[in-house]
Amino acid sequence: MERNDENKKEFTLKQKGFLYFYRVRQYLNNKWYIVREKIKKFADSFYFYLIFLGVFVFLLHKILIFFNLTILADNLYGFAFAVAGIIGVSIAIIFS
Repeated sequence: MERNDENKKEFTLKQKGFLYFYRVRQYLNNKWYIVREKIKKFADSFYFYLIFLGVFVFLLHKILIFFNLTILADNLYGFAFAVAGIIGVSIAIIFS
């Protein structure tokens, strides 16, 4: 089969520029989907909740220091029993 080089046309500079930007856009779009899927997977993992809890406790500690608030052991003891009661009742409602 013979090639017809007379009909073959080179891209103009403008077309080359558009083609380059299209390829860059496709590359970045594909990378964005990959990163987004990794973020979704991480947000559903146990480590995300562990980090979230750690950050929450850290910020709570800094706020308590900043406002010079002290929590007495009796108050914390009562709060722990209240939370345990709420969790227990929730489990009882779910499994009843």
